Amino acid sequence: QGTAAVVTAGFITGMKAQGTDLKDAKVVMYGAGSSAVGVSTYLMMAMVMAGLTKEEAKNRIYMVDRKGLITTTRGDELNEWKQMFARTDGAPDIPKLAEIVAFVKPNALFGLTGGGPSFSQEIVESLCAHCPRPLLFPLSNPTSKAEITIEQATLWSKGNCLFAAGSPFQNCEFEGKTVFASQCNNMFIFPGVGMGTKLSGATEITDKMMLAAAYAVADYVTPEEIKMGRLYPSLAQLRDIGKVITRAVWKRAVVDGVAQVP
Repeated sequence: QGTAAVVTAGFITGMKAQGTDLKDAKVVMYGAGSSAVGVSTYLMMAMVMAGLTKEEAKNRIYMVDRKGLITTTRGDELNEWKQMFARTDGAPDIPKLAEIVAFVKPNALFGLTGGGPSFSQEIVESLCAHCPRPLLFPLSNPTSKAEITIEQATLWSKGNCLFAAGSPFQNCEFEGKTVFASQCNNMFIFPGVGMGTKLSGATEITDKMMLAAAYAVADYVTPEEIKMGRLYPSLAQLRDIGKVITRAVWKRAVVDGVAQVP
């Protein structure tokens, strides 16, 4: 839940940076394990909160495994995780990630395979061909397993990508432009969620409580920071962010009917 929430926060901020409404966003998720499904579920929930139906939101997410785009027509047996996001809309059975990106024209590309470098120059250039500021989220750990480095992302996007990773990277420059190396770090989420849960006396932590925390993090990034390409607040602001999350989580716990302290 924590990883999914903090990734969703970066996605929300990234859509603001692009000027893309969450209802219009399209995502390619490279990876189909439990982590990828967890993140995809939270992205879907954020899109639902923006006004889509659950089915509409699910159809904005294209999940990919080692065999290609996951559909109900490609002929193999899908486990319960893959079935959640398997396409039923007649999308073609495309085996290669580069071809999938070219077909989908996504606003964001996420990697959660744990398999190492896989976002090629062709893929990044394809992203940039239809999206001026694409989101690149290589979330696999450790750094050696990341789907792309910030140096590659910066060079191949000509400094135009928005970057957030599961591992720490240094900021990168391209012809006077800085690509900020945002990290999807759970420390943004957990202190505030824990305190909000404790103070509210919540009997459980709901997905909507976690999503409230994600929105609190995203909303803490200023318009100036977003324009620069920062997807998360500064870690120096962690204490203040925690207070904002605490209030948001407590409020959501009351709405969800799990708080014992109103």
